[in-house]
Amino acid sequence: MLLFPFISNGSFPVQNYESQTISVKNDNEMINYLKTEKSDGSFPFGFSSLLIGVLSIPLLFVLPVLGALFSVLAIVFGSIGLKSKGRVMAIAGICLGSLALLIGIFFIIYAMAVMISILNALN
Repeated sequence: MLLFPFISNGSFPVQNYESQTISVKNDNEMINYLKTEKSDGSFPFGFSSLLIGVLSIPLLFVLPVLGALFSVLAIVFGSIGLKSKGRVMAIAGICLGSLALLIGIFFIIYAMAVMISILNALN
């Protein structure tokens, strides 16, 4: 009967479903890891940095001063959050804040160049 294991003659062990589910619940490494690494709010700065960094980019186009302020806050919160568990979110927040700050600086330089060219054209 080795050719067709789904047709058994009683040579396969009978599994007890209840004991199998209990052993899976107790011995599952991923569940035990998740139980010990629950999100207990220990990384608010990383999450705040990510959220503010995401919001800073659209705010640059609507309210540039507020967008620049949010980008600086994202960088500051991200650098504080690097020391806690939410390190990946903090790094993402720093990257987004830096990107928004660079876009803001580019817009300021572009606006100054446009103003200088307008003033030169008026003279």
